[in-house]
Amino acid sequence: MGQDLKISREIVAYKQRWRGAGLVFLLAAILFGASIRFGFLEHDDDRNIYDNPRMLAMSSETIAGYWHEPYLGLYIPATYMYWSAGTALSHALSSDEALPTIKPWIFHLGNVLLHAANGVLVWMLLLEFGASGASALIAALFFIAHPIQVEAVAWASGAKDVLSSFFGLASLLFYAKFLQPRSTVFSQTASASSQHSPRILTLFYVISFVCFILAILAKPSQLVLPALYLLMSIYTNGISILRPLMQLLPHALAFCAYFTIANATQGTEGTFQPVPWLARPLIAGDAIIFYLQKIMIPIDFALDYGRHPKLVMGNVWLLIRALIPYFGAAIGIWIWFKRPAPRYRLSLIAAAVFTLGLLPSLGFLPFGYQFFSTVCDRYAYLAVLGPSILLCSMVNKFQTQRITTLIMSFVLLAALATQTVRQLDLWSSERKLFEHSLAVQPDGAVALIGISNDLANQGNWAATLPLLERARNALPEWARPHNNLGTTYVNLNRLQDAADALAEAIRLRPLYPLALSNRCSVLTDLHRYSEAVTQCREAVSQAPEFAPAYLNLALALVRTNQWDPARVSFIKALTINPTNFDARLYWALALKDHGDLNAAISQLQILKQQYPSNAEAAQYLAGMLSAEKSVLSKSP
Repeated sequence: MGQDLKISREIVAYKQRWRGAGLVFLLAAILFGASIRFGFLEHDDDRNIYDNPRMLAMSSETIAGYWHEPYLGLYIPATYMYWSAGTALSHALSSDEALPTIKPWIFHLGNVLLHAANGVLVWMLLLEFGASGASALIAALFFIAHPIQVEAVAWASGAKDVLSSFFGLASLLFYAKFLQPRSTVFSQTASASSQHSPRILTLFYVISFVCFILAILAKPSQLVLPALYLLMSIYTNGISILRPLMQLLPHALAFCAYFTIANATQGTEGTFQPVPWLARPLIAGDAIIFYLQKIMIPIDFALDYGRHPKLVMGNVWLLIRALIPYFGAAIGIWIWFKRPAPRYRLSLIAAAVFTLGLLPSLGFLPFGYQFFSTVCDRYAYLAVLGPSILLCSMVNKFQTQRITTLIMSFVLLAALATQTVRQLDLWSSERKLFEHSLAVQPDGAVALIGISNDLANQGNWAATLPLLERARNALPEWARPHNNLGTTYVNLNRLQDAADALAEAIRLRPLYPLALSNRCSVLTDLHRYSEAVTQCREAVSQAPEFAPAYLNLALALVRTNQWDPARVSFIKALTINPTNFDARLYWALALKDHGDLNAAISQLQILKQQYPSNAEAAQYLAGMLSAEKSVLSKSP
């Protein structure tokens, strides 16, 4: 009878666990479902996905390249595998075989599903440590509903964060199962049914380690996971750390290997000098306070906070405030060794989890985006686990006042969800997103570039110019405003100004193939062909997969009557991007000028097939077919 009762309880608990998981997943999908209709942004989605040459001409060789070496300054092959799978699915679903498109809804759907799955993993992790179903559910909903999570989920390129956190949270869950704590976080006794055989424990350890490897291959910020494992081990099994450290030896080896790669490949877009070592703790302290404010007062979220190190170091109040986390840490350590009550220890655990989640982007070590801002919403994605743990503990503590606690939790979650829906809507339009960001931070150079790009796409070059000048003044060491100014000057027919602006971009960032390619084009228009060829050769040397550089090189070579190398460059540009309109059109025109009318017509026919509604392609094709008939009619 007793055995039957025990089995019955386990069945009920199992059903409740999966009902809770289903509820978390469903609510996350509903909350973020609107993002599935969003498009791509020029803000990194272009180079990562829809304009990535490895996506445009995807092959086993290009996919293998993500594993062989870093791409765009990051070694994240797992994330690029995810994006490649989305691209392959897009091509499979495309109705136009000649011009397959990369569909943004596939990438947004993937982000939503991953975020929902992450909420489920938080729910299961808290249950593993003995939290009640209600408290774990509220904490998991807090994790998915907080508006600071919107950027990572609503932005296609934010997959780095949601995918890496999926593997990271899965790794934490299985490591918790491996630990089999003698006492749990939320209760002082562990269920006997939670004990597993040594073989099962080994399996949990292996799964956790595999998930850890996948997590760091998705984004290097997941290198903090071993610290979280150690934190769990110390809390659940006492203060002795020798055994936990021995268990983490494989993780330490993987950590060292990957850290070497990640640290060596990070780069910036200017002459930005790393923050002095003595100042870095202050930069980190300011960032922690900033994120705490956003967690506690979830308003005024922006794509670009413009909070770069120079701004922080120039503000005495921010520097004084940056000392608060260190005083808090000292007090916390003192309390910990005084062996406080479990709820106080849990508060310290939550604070440590929050801080460790942020650690890779706090500035103790330089990272690429720090050039623009020391803080960014997506960097806090995994760190929200800390406040979620704290909320779970508070709800668990006040279970005796169940109704009041549930009402207060519902009000909190409803307020967060409302703010999240508002924040999510901003990502439906690039213009709306950047304008809101500038309303929060008027000197945000990244947002200024975003709006200027939107105006440029509309052909409003006169309105683009003042925005780019503001971006240049906000971050004088950033090369991109100078490059974009060069493009704007070209369209305003100020070629010499364009050449000068692009030269400044290259001075600030010598490894800048886009600026080199653009300057090559401008110099060609200025009839400075020798300089143009030199600039383009340098561009293709720096970026062998950059199709525009090969096209501009080909055009410069044609002007100097170097037909054979020009032909090679045209073909290379089309090999990298077979559907590039300009490359195929200019190749066709070059073939015609070279006297190969049949080959020119063949290229235009391909172009017409790829772009059936394009009037320019049809006009050139009709003209060449007419010329062919004229030639044939004159033949004897």
